[in-house]
Amino acid sequence: MNLEELRQKIVKKYGSIHNFCKLNENLTRATVYLVFAEKYAGNTQKQLARIEKTLDNSEDVPKKNNNRRTRSFRSFTANKMQ
Repeated sequence: MNLEELRQKIVKKYGSIHNFCKLNENLTRATVYLVFAEKYAGNTQKQLARIEKTLDNSEDVPKKNNNRRTRSFRSFTANKMQ
């Protein structure tokens, strides 16, 4: 699998590379970003294999409720104005 396909799979499943790294502690965020930027100084193929293995072994990620912040902000401002 090439870099772009792997990136698309990660974004489709996790929403972002950052979330993927945050939820998978066996990978460091810096290494993953360097691999995708094609600037990793070490064994890139080995790291790609680790990233792909982690992606294949991970469970489905529940979708976040992005409206939570808006509701909290609205209730905060409504309470403040009373």
